[in-house]
Amino acid sequence: MRVLILFGTNEGHTHKIARFLSDRLSGQGHEVTMADARDLPVDLSPACHDLVIVAARVHAGASPRAVLGFVRRRREALQRMPTAFISVSMAAARHRPGDAEREAQYVDQFIAKTGWMPGHIYHAAGARLYTKHNALTRWILGLVDRHRDDTSCDHEFTDWEKLAAFADEVADAANQLAQEGGGDGECA
Repeated sequence: MRVLILFGTNEGHTHKIARFLSDRLSGQGHEVTMADARDLPVDLSPACHDLVIVAARVHAGASPRAVLGFVRRRREALQRMPTAFISVSMAAARHRPGDAEREAQYVDQFIAKTGWMPGHIYHAAGARLYTKHNALTRWILGLVDRHRDDTSCDHEFTDWEKLAAFADEVADAANQLAQEGGGDGECA
């Protein structure tokens, strides 16, 4: 099965998630293409794949414009094939009251902005990469996080086992559809 993993990242954690998915699915014999939404080949088409997974980080409540743009432009093709959307946010870590509502809002906003309804949705907890920031920004992030974590080091909250199970579920569903003759198999 040919799988496209399109991702949008800021600090690199969503890229790490995409790499994890790629390694997992490649290890199962799938042909995986990873694509950073900021640097897409002009001829990249979802229709050339049997499954498309879109992973987008949420920063300040918004998904990357490059991911939104790709999905908007390719919405019709995405609607006709097996797809999954992974929203990567700190809300998914559920550290603060209201995080469950926030993570649902992020996906709702993504769907409203793109018009795309993914076949599968997963909320991945992100990471707080304090060491990628200067002292002032680390201090501000510490305030945002209510000094829950040590700002002198990074903290990762992704549940890798659950993410692996999600990847397996999505790949199994796409394989099942292909065996039943679903998907158009056209590359346009």
